[in-house]
Parts: sequence; C-alpha cells; structure tokens
Amino acid sequence: MGWFTDMMFGGQGGESYEQRLAREAEKARMAASPQPAPVLSEQEVAVDAKTAGIASAPPDPYRAANGHKIIPVVSIERVESHLSNDMKHVEIWATAKNHSDFEIELTRVNLWRQHAHPGRFLKPGEGYEIRMYAGETRTDDAEHKAEVQYKIVQTGDYFQADYRIDYRSEHEGDNDFYIPEEMKLIEPVRDI
Repeated sequence: MGWFTDMMFGGQGGESYEQRLAREAEKARMAASPQPAPVLSEQEVAVDAKTAGIASAPPDPYRAANGHKIIPVVSIERVESHLSNDMKHVEIWATAKNHSDFEIELTRVNLWRQHAHPGRFLKPGEGYEIRMYAGETRTDDAEHKAEVQYKIVQTGDYFQADYRIDYRSEHEGDNDFYIPEEMKLIEPVRDI
C-alpha cells in the first residue's frame, strides 16, 4: 500500500508516510519561527532606506486597507411631487446627496421607464435637486424600483444604486393616482 500512496500523493522514493509527515511538520515549524535579521552595513542601510521610499507606493484612496474597492453611496433624501390641477400629470423632484469621500457625477436616473441624464457633479457631502420624472401620473403602484447611476470623477468607475419606491394614494373623481412619497436605498450598491 505504501507504493500506491506514494504514487498517488507524490511521496519521495522510499520515504514513508510518517517520514514525509515529520518532514512537512519540521518545514512548517521552521517557517513559523522568527529568523534572525541579516546584519547590514551602513551603506546597505542607506541604499535600503532610499529604495524603501521609492518602492513604497502611496495607499490607493479608492480601496480599503484589505484591498476591496470602496463603493460610494448616493442617497435620495427628499422626494417632492408636483401635480397638475387635474392630477393627470406629475413632475417628481428629489434631492440626491453624495455620502462618499469622492467627487461623483450623476449620469443617469431611471424612474417609471423614463430616463433622465442630469450630468451633475457632486462634491463629498453635497446634495442637488434633480428632476427624476415628468409625465403622466401613475394609476397603479406596480413599479417599485428607481435607479440612479453615477461615477467617480477621478477614476471613471460606474455604480448603480437601486431604490424602493413607497407610494401614497390620492383620489380624484373616479380615479386613484399613486405618487412617490419616499425612495429607500436597496443595498448593496452595484459596481457596473
């Protein structure tokens, strides 16, 4: 059986399983134990200090310490609906706020199958009112999702935030109209 396991698991000629296990344990123990630091001359230390300054790149502000990409968040904070007198037409305005540490550009807003291209730049912490929709008022609450697409200006990296629409109902004559009252972020924000 020993020759078979050596053939299957790569044993070294004539070495038993116990010997190989002991050798691997010794290698692991040697790797875990601290090795003495090499003694360097003053010239080597000076050269090492110069190259360390050159070799160490500044940290990437768009990545976390663990190397994962930082995803900027844009929130829709205030939703206002401006209805016509007969309630058949509506304009929906909302305040988009940049909660990231980067300047972003709002590139596209999708609501009720209508696309707006605000092209607005937002600095960190800045908010701006955008028109998300202008058209007929909804007579049902079938669509519950809005999308906001934006990019980090410095890198050109695009993201999409989806929002759940909460409606309020208004009654006029024989018709019920549904007007967005609030938009809540559906996490996570997607890197697109």
